Amino acid sequence: GMTTVEKRFLRHYPFDNTPTDTLRVLPGVGNYHPQVSPDGRLIVFLSDGSGRAGIWVRSFDGTTLRRIRPDGQRHPDWSPDGRRIVYVGPKQTLWLMDADGRNARALTTRPE
Repeated sequence: GMTTVEKRFLRHYPFDNTPTDTLRVLPGVGNYHPQVSPDGRLIVFLSDGSGRAGIWVRSFDGTTLRRIRPDGQRHPDWSPDGRRIVYVGPKQTLWLMDADGRNARALTTRPE
């Protein structure tokens, strides 16, 4: 089940679901860059609505919500099979992780 923080987030920062392929986020909330999974069941997005920015995954029907990565990541998107998420991490590097946020690894490095 969802944690108390996740339930509070979902209650205070709901989404306006529509039957189209677009997801409209309510204005002024701090949720952005939504990407629908290939199977249409999940949405990965960035949010700072809970007080800390991070990558979140939410079911399209609104029944589940989880923060899968903490601060500092940007531009998440799904792999074609929906099993992984790629994102921009620290120092403009590309990262890949499982869809549940585990096994994150850098795909690129940047010289110091």
